[in-house]
Amino acid sequence: ALNASAATWSPDGEWILFGTHSVDEYAVDEVVSNIYRVRPDGTDLEQLTFFETHQIRGVTPRYSPDGKWIFFTGQVRPGKQL
Repeated sequence: ALNASAATWSPDGEWILFGTHSVDEYAVDEVVSNIYRVRPDGTDLEQLTFFETHQIRGVTPRYSPDGKWIFFTGQVRPGKQL
């Protein structure tokens, strides 16, 4: 039920970083989106953010050039109270 988006490689090529979101535009009020990383062969899936509500999500994750940091944009749904 989730779609991986904005996938990007780590500088060392060891990880793929991505955000998730609902594939159903009508389920957006029910699905919690987060940021994950996974090895290129599909192993070692690791959840990096732990949002507990659909009202906020991390999007466009990116590694710093040295690979030590991960940055992302936080989206808050307008008109919603957290």
